[in-house]
Amino acid sequence: MAFFSSRTSLPRSNTPPQTSSAADNDCPGPSRPSGFQPPRYSMDGVSLVDPNEDLPPAPPRYSMIVQHRRSSNDTQTRRNPTPSPSETKHEYHISHKNKVWAILTVFSRPSILTHAFPRFYGNDPVSGTVDLNLDSPQTINSITISLRGRVKTGSSREGSYTFLDQSILIWSRHSGDIRHSSAASGQKFDGKSSGTYSWPFTVPFPKEVAIAGHDEVFPIPQTFLERGVDASVQYELILRVAHGVLRRDSKCVLILFSVTATEMHRLQAGIVYIPDITAEPASSLRQRAYLEGYLVPSPADDPLGWVAKPQVLITGSLNCNFVGLECTLFIANPQCFARGTVIPCYIRIYTENSVALELLATSDSINVKLVRRVKYYQDPEQAASHYRARAASKQLKESGVFEVVQETARAVWWSPPRLVAEQGCTREMAGEIHLAEDLQPSCSFFPFNVLYAVELHPFDLSTFRVNSKQGASVSHSVGIATLHSEGPVPVSFTHPRRVL
Repeated sequence: MAFFSSRTSLPRSNTPPQTSSAADNDCPGPSRPSGFQPPRYSMDGVSLVDPNEDLPPAPPRYSMIVQHRRSSNDTQTRRNPTPSPSETKHEYHISHKNKVWAILTVFSRPSILTHAFPRFYGNDPVSGTVDLNLDSPQTINSITISLRGRVKTGSSREGSYTFLDQSILIWSRHSGDIRHSSAASGQKFDGKSSGTYSWPFTVPFPKEVAIAGHDEVFPIPQTFLERGVDASVQYELILRVAHGVLRRDSKCVLILFSVTATEMHRLQAGIVYIPDITAEPASSLRQRAYLEGYLVPSPADDPLGWVAKPQVLITGSLNCNFVGLECTLFIANPQCFARGTVIPCYIRIYTENSVALELLATSDSINVKLVRRVKYYQDPEQAASHYRARAASKQLKESGVFEVVQETARAVWWSPPRLVAEQGCTREMAGEIHLAEDLQPSCSFFPFNVLYAVELHPFDLSTFRVNSKQGASVSHSVGIATLHSEGPVPVSFTHPRRVL
């Protein structure tokens, strides 16, 4: 029976503006005076962030990430490596008859939280030590460490695709005497080993891989395992100890799933990979607003800082009366945002029905959301082999493709300060979509994709009946990053809206 244990040893915003009431509804407002500074504001029906409230920590800036890079050649540079104060140490044991005889130690970055599994970022190398404690003479042919990545879409063999598999040799019989240099001099090595041994190792963690038989290179996907999605991405760190002919080899496997002991000298734990994806910097005017604590400038004031989607018409009945509303959605530009921050939004709504404008152009009724799509293949191995053929001929259709669609966040809206006079029955609203700190980043790996889009849906009001079963009226792809760009950290002015 195999047993194991795991130990971890650890070393561990922004203030929103004050508020004041703003002008209401669709009455014309004053023109902007010379030297005008954006006023502080309040929002009807939306709770503001308390200036004295502790905000959750934002994702790290790219420049603040610990530089934990090692050369791929540096595979065995330290004889007795020990974790620095800034590293986390995980230990995994292989036991026989309640006696620990092999220890795999893995070093990873520090964390303010205690994680059960080692976590690696970007192209962090996987480093650690292998230690043996052999009470009796044993024949050992080789010791290897392997790093393997797989996409799994089921329990069958056809539902698994290995996209990463690289190994380093720790020791083999061809390397000579396994014993330490401190072993008794003159003692002849007879192929059997006993005593205590230790080897350092470093396995490089690549950021990109090429699919076999294809010219394209893809960023490797993040570790992924969620309820409701019958697909996962898992990484394995495998220690193999090859014994003599008459003895079963020993294998120590670190994978994504929960810990189990399935056979002699085999244990399973988790290894988590998080890619380094850097958000794109905000426009210069928006960065200035973040630094000075003001609202982000509107599309009229910062045209380069926004992307305007084509105007759409949403029609329906309100209290048995037909209404039509012309909507233009604006999304902050550039289009890649760090998780733990927000996606600024802006919407312009026009209708000649003043009652509809009052009821629908509100923070509770405007329905803009962030939607995630996880796309994967039932047989990823076959999908990979057919990828080039489909790319060469667009007439070939994809088969066995699954897509899981989920709403991840909804925008929070408020009436912006009146800087210019509104004309007729037009209402403008500013908003932001809060991104959870643990939100899965975007992933464009084949055959597993995590895609995000900001979508405008029909108004959410019980008395408003859409004429037909409309889906998203507007959909715009955005990227979710794990790191901030250089520059000020984006400021959030509201609390996130709960997704039911």
